[in-house]
Amino acid sequence: MWMVQFQRGHFESLSRPQSTSSHLAWTRMENHNPRRNQTSQKGDSRLGTNRRNPLVSVVIPAYNEEKYVSSTIKSLLNQDYENLEIIFVDDHSEDRTFEVVKKRFGGKIKIYRTDRKYNPSTVMNSKPSYARRYGILKSKGDFILHFSAHLIAPPNLISTLVRELPDDAVCIGCRDVLYPGTSVIGKIIYLFWSLGRNRLFPKQDGYVRNIVYGIYRKKVLEELNGFPFGGDCELNIILNRKRYKKYYTTKTYVYYWWHPKSNNSLTSFVKRMIIYGNARGFFTKKYNLPSQKYFLLSLLTLP
Repeated sequence: MWMVQFQRGHFESLSRPQSTSSHLAWTRMENHNPRRNQTSQKGDSRLGTNRRNPLVSVVIPAYNEEKYVSSTIKSLLNQDYENLEIIFVDDHSEDRTFEVVKKRFGGKIKIYRTDRKYNPSTVMNSKPSYARRYGILKSKGDFILHFSAHLIAPPNLISTLVRELPDDAVCIGCRDVLYPGTSVIGKIIYLFWSLGRNRLFPKQDGYVRNIVYGIYRKKVLEELNGFPFGGDCELNIILNRKRYKKYYTTKTYVYYWWHPKSNNSLTSFVKRMIIYGNARGFFTKKYNLPSQKYFLLSLLTLP
């Protein structure tokens, strides 16, 4: 997840209209109809057609998540959507993540370990990138949900995303909420972190410029030669340039788990913001995007 800029109109890959009127104007500009029941009847020949009960492949890349990954997998096994395959990919964790998953969930999900340990070579290549791409190659689904090991899925997550996805959209996303039981320091960090991301999560369903926490048509990811190494941020940029439509729904969400090991410390938070700031600068240069205004931490880390 990338921090969102303050300056409106810049860096379109991470912006959206804030008001209902501006949203409608934007959708008209993009030849989008904000009423889903009409637009869903218009297919995009690049996407193929929706099936009523498509196979969804959930790909979980993980590195050193021994204490927390079980809760993530259990939440996915508890989905009310049945046509589902869960693919876990361990990126050579230094703890017992792989052993724990194999012992607890062997026979229930597909479990892999990457053929080599992935070390990101640039700021745009996030740690889970190789494991995510590896899992997608092993998948058989018509749709892909890439799911981090620090997320918890409510039972209706996948069924809602499949049901609400319009025929002419390449993907559909939702928002996150803080997982119950998070420590006080975790809540403070999450609050600060959320200030810049509110524009990612509209108050109503509709077409948007960017999504996170969503399912993607596998056919389109294959056209793009796989999920980009730059994660959601780079994928949103690429899809926008190809003028693919993306949809957002308020009807479901994911729990974001700020656990002590990686998130409930100010040091960890600052390190993440440094990475995000550098990555934003990297994408700005790579895709020749307009200059932007960042949060303070991101501003200080621009190349």
